[in-house]
Amino acid sequence: MLSSVQTIHIPDEDIGTIEVVITPKFLESHLKNIRIGIIFIIAALALVLILVLYLLLWHIVLKPLKQLEHFALQVSKGEVNISYSLKTPFIGELENLRTSISAMIVLLESRYGMLQQEIKHTRESENLFRILNHSIPDLVWFKDPNGIYLSCNPKFEKLFGAKECDILGKTDYDFTDRKLADLYRESDLKAISENESVVHEVNVTFESDSHLSVLETVKVPVHGVEGNLIGVLGISRDITEKKRVENELEKHRNNLELLVRERTIELASANEKLTSAFEALLNEREKLQTALDELQAIQKQLIHSEKMASVGLLSAGIAHEINNPLNFIKGGILGIEDYFESNLKDHIDEVELFITSINTGIKRASEIVSSLSHYSRQDDLNHQECDIHSIIDNCLIMLQNQMRGKVEVTKKYTEKRCLVAGSEGKLHQAFLNIISNAEQAIENTGTIEINSEVNQNMVVLTITDSGYGISPDNIPKIFDPFFTTKIVGKGTGLGLSITYNIIQEHNGSISYLSNQGSGTIVTINLPISKADKL
Repeated sequence: MLSSVQTIHIPDEDIGTIEVVITPKFLESHLKNIRIGIIFIIAALALVLILVLYLLLWHIVLKPLKQLEHFALQVSKGEVNISYSLKTPFIGELENLRTSISAMIVLLESRYGMLQQEIKHTRESENLFRILNHSIPDLVWFKDPNGIYLSCNPKFEKLFGAKECDILGKTDYDFTDRKLADLYRESDLKAISENESVVHEVNVTFESDSHLSVLETVKVPVHGVEGNLIGVLGISRDITEKKRVENELEKHRNNLELLVRERTIELASANEKLTSAFEALLNEREKLQTALDELQAIQKQLIHSEKMASVGLLSAGIAHEINNPLNFIKGGILGIEDYFESNLKDHIDEVELFITSINTGIKRASEIVSSLSHYSRQDDLNHQECDIHSIIDNCLIMLQNQMRGKVEVTKKYTEKRCLVAGSEGKLHQAFLNIISNAEQAIENTGTIEINSEVNQNMVVLTITDSGYGISPDNIPKIFDPFFTTKIVGKGTGLGLSITYNIIQEHNGSISYLSNQGSGTIVTINLPISKADKL
């Protein structure tokens, strides 16, 4: 038991005391009521707090999540709309999520538009492919790697006598006999294993109208973007008419080969006869040609011999006729010289110049006569030792009248002897023709240079002039008989032909090097005589 005594006061006076006594039972009952009240208050506060928290959770979390759930549902249905309202700001991480989703809305709408365009193009491509596939006159189909049909065109439908919807999902074994189906499958697997197109021909019966055809089939393996095998594309073309034409052509070709073979045998027999006749004619022709060549050679020799004989007779006559007066002149000048020595010795100096001039004239006339005799000599070939330098000097003496005041001649002879075994008259004629052509090639004034040297067992002579030269087109023809570039009446075209033959007769060679407008170089090679070698 609890008790408490309290004094009661009033101002300036105590009026008494009061005692309060509380029993344990009363206290226990009162505390129980207080506890119950506190519990009810706490419960009420908890309910209010829960309600407030729920409202906050709804506004901050659940409502935004509900909006996001609704948006996600729209996206899943393809109802993307950039104008959809997600503009209310959220709190914390949800705001970041809202911002990301808003950006995703813009991206998805852009991508959605692109996908719509791609879908449109894909559908257009599919329609175009179907139109083309149905328009192709060939049989077209597509199988998966297991041989199951995935597509075919109307032309192919006629082969199996079934619609595309009844063919798809099935194999060749569902429509043809096993042997033909095995053939089809074998070609499919070959195209897949070799990874290249396979071509084969097959005879088939179209189930739509039971007509027979020959099909040329091309099968190609088809791979996806990643390189994986998708299936086999097949195209068959009806080549029945082509094969028929080929067979007809083959028959005609065989018949033609038979006819050609028979005709070839006949022609071969006739050809043998013609060949025999031709060989006989050819032999006769060769004999005639040989005889003609011999006659032409004899004719050349006769013409040359007659010409040289005529020139020789003329030269001999001229030499004889000139030598007689020269002897008289020589004798007379010697007599005059002796007379002055004996009787008019004091006046000898006055006529010395005249006597010397007359002797010079006599000497030159003698040299000309001597040159003519050299030119007209008819020695046997390879019988006489001929001095090439002496022959060239004699030719220059004969041509000095034509070259005087026009051509300057330079001689560069080797110090070695240049003796050649042969005909002095013919060699004289050959060099006279060469030097004369060089002089005639010089129009106004110019030079002729004559060089000689001994190279091993050959005398090498070069005659260079500064004339107008020979065109490259005419070089190969200059030794042909009767070829000339001179005007009519100025040349016969036989000079170089005769010269070539003379050099050949002496086992030598002659060549011309020239360009039009830049002069000509003549090179003559003649073998040294055996006596000179010793």
